[in-house]
Amino acid sequence: IHFVVYRNYDCRNYHEHVKDDFNPLPLPQIKREVLAGLKAHFFDLPKDGDDAVARWENIGSLSITLQQTLETIRYPGQLKLEAPYTAFYHGRSLLADHASGRSGILEPLHQDHLQSLLDYVLGFCADDYKAADVLFAMGLVDKQHFQKLFPPNEVLVDAKDPQPLAYSTIDCAQNHPLELLLTVWNWQYDGLFRQKNSLLTVTWPSYDGQIPISALPVYPLRYDTTGLKERLIERGQMFWECRKRKFVSYESSNSALELQTV
Repeated sequence: IHFVVYRNYDCRNYHEHVKDDFNPLPLPQIKREVLAGLKAHFFDLPKDGDDAVARWENIGSLSITLQQTLETIRYPGQLKLEAPYTAFYHGRSLLADHASGRSGILEPLHQDHLQSLLDYVLGFCADDYKAADVLFAMGLVDKQHFQKLFPPNEVLVDAKDPQPLAYSTIDCAQNHPLELLLTVWNWQYDGLFRQKNSLLTVTWPSYDGQIPISALPVYPLRYDTTGLKERLIERGQMFWECRKRKFVSYESSNSALELQTV
């Protein structure tokens, strides 16, 4: 056994869903006192009900070999084994390279264990991943696929301020069904260039349909269509040149007479 899939179901909710599929049976002629305790059992189900939908699913009880495999490819911190397996969506190409041996990192036994895990997840999530791919290709996103927008090492843009800022993602966690907490980093300058980690909160608008990805307050830069990438590169080049003394042309947004420090 390479791994075990655990699913949690709401039996009460499922019984409510299928209760109208049962047909009552004729009641036997027995004492009323006895019948009162048996009446609920005199129903039949002419055909199988719909498959129950799990409230949540996760993968656990990994084999030692599979644990070693995930440690070897240095993915254990990012590969969260909980449905809908968002990390697999982000890393499926890389994981496929490892499982097939193309990366040259894993031994055949470890490839086999990883392939079995990959086959299950990609099969289980095939429709979900395809729907996300189609939606993102159109520059759109919905609430269901919100978290899939933010893989590790993705360049993001925070366009809330007049001067947009770019970041690179470290991690994405779901605080709430409508809110993501992004751990990000970018370069800051205070006489020296320093890498600074920050937290960004991205809240889904109170809207159930699809929206343009660029309508989010923070979104992946690759989905911008306004030339923002070029503007950020140009500004970054100027910023980098200013690490040494340099004359710049500056126009204050404040017309009042006051000391301006640049």
